[in-house]
Amino acid sequence: MVGSGKTSVAARVQDQPSRWGIVVVVAAHMSLALIAFCQSSGSVFYLSWRSEFDTNAKETAAISSIMTCVCSFSMFVGGVMIQRCGCKLVGIIGGVLTTLGMLGSVWVQNISQLYLTAVVTGVGLGMAKNTALVAVALHFKNGYTTANALACSGSGTGKMAAPPLIQILLDYFGLRGALLVTSAIVANMVVFGTLFRKPRTDRKSGLDHRSIDKLTERTDVDFQIVHANDAVEMALESESSSDDSDATMNHSETHTNIEEGQSNVSSTTHNTSFRAWKLKLNPIRKMWSGLGLGVFRKSYRFSMLCLLAFISAIPYYGAGLFIIPRAESIGVALSSAAFLLSLNGIGSLLGRLVNGLLISYNLSAEIVCSICAAGAGASVLLLNADNYVCLSVASFLLGLFTGVFYAVAIVLIRRYVGCRRFSVCLGIYYICVGLGGLFGPVAAGWVFDISNSYKTVFYALAGVDFICCILMFLFPVLKRVEPGIKDHQTNEVN
Repeated sequence: MVGSGKTSVAARVQDQPSRWGIVVVVAAHMSLALIAFCQSSGSVFYLSWRSEFDTNAKETAAISSIMTCVCSFSMFVGGVMIQRCGCKLVGIIGGVLTTLGMLGSVWVQNISQLYLTAVVTGVGLGMAKNTALVAVALHFKNGYTTANALACSGSGTGKMAAPPLIQILLDYFGLRGALLVTSAIVANMVVFGTLFRKPRTDRKSGLDHRSIDKLTERTDVDFQIVHANDAVEMALESESSSDDSDATMNHSETHTNIEEGQSNVSSTTHNTSFRAWKLKLNPIRKMWSGLGLGVFRKSYRFSMLCLLAFISAIPYYGAGLFIIPRAESIGVALSSAAFLLSLNGIGSLLGRLVNGLLISYNLSAEIVCSICAAGAGASVLLLNADNYVCLSVASFLLGLFTGVFYAVAIVLIRRYVGCRRFSVCLGIYYICVGLGGLFGPVAAGWVFDISNSYKTVFYALAGVDFICCILMFLFPVLKRVEPGIKDHQTNEVN
């Protein structure tokens, strides 16, 4: 009865709709828009930085690479902090660090100092991004796919708004003035971070998600102790109600029941103490558990998803680097070639919006990801066309398919690991994305140096996308063989 009571409390709390959920979705959308705005600003400031510090192309391009890489890696740090401090505090810290990084860029005197401010900015962006995604997951059980789609579409909004707005700021205020205004714009992330408060609790029970976890973890121990106490009480009642002729026999049985009850309590206490002692004795296992890395041996599907994150990021970031040079190579003007990236941002916005609809129409998330990987590969192949219209369609479709893929992947992470481990696992996932983002441009550049052909680069990158599509078919097999993770909030094995 104890276990079932606690389970019903947990289920009642989880099924209760969140009144603050709509505010959280809007705040997450705007926060992700500002994050994408800040990340996209590097491509607009590129020529100004190169002229200001008199650096070559590789040194200047490293600014955006550092910011993107640090952002991906710091999402794991943000995930660990969210488990300790909650979304609200981590979101505020992320916004403050991002603002300080952008503000510090106003007064830098050389490219090395700009690298340092890019690191600070990247750390803040990663923490804020993890917070926004986790806050939406915590406030929605039903309708999460739609809520996640609306929130993730903020990335497309930021990508669309950044190029024209920052170019206007550069024209009116110059490089340092534009950086100053940009830092003021991204400072709104602090405001949105304050809106990521904890989900509302059941007022009657006074329990929140964290207390439910602790309550559920103690269920087995409490259940055994209660039964042990019941055995003692029953033994005492039988002693007082027995006849005098059976006093000796009942006295012996009473003591036997008492000893069994005490033995159960002692055994339970001993097992609990042994588990605690084992954790203290093995600090490596304690650290492994605290960082959430044990999820890899429990959820093979999450491990595969992380591998796919690395693989899919290689063609996405690699192809994006060569879209403008490819257009220029067939005689397209620079302004028209730059518009191809805006089309990519528009496609990303639409893709992140429609992913919830695709999943709702009786299509599994794994099938949607497989279709998107194949579509992204076909889009990269289309970049080999010697026609501006085809390049425009390819750039748009590449943004569309990758937008759907990464938004649906977030839904899959929550499904595979549950809400309790979501923040840390999301950080692990984006570390894999960051590694792919680092390796992709380098690999694409290496292929170009060998072949001296953009078409060869796009053929190779498209092949990587098709490999990703094929690997998606392993998910049903992995589901049957993996141990699975029990989500204490839903009491289900994922």
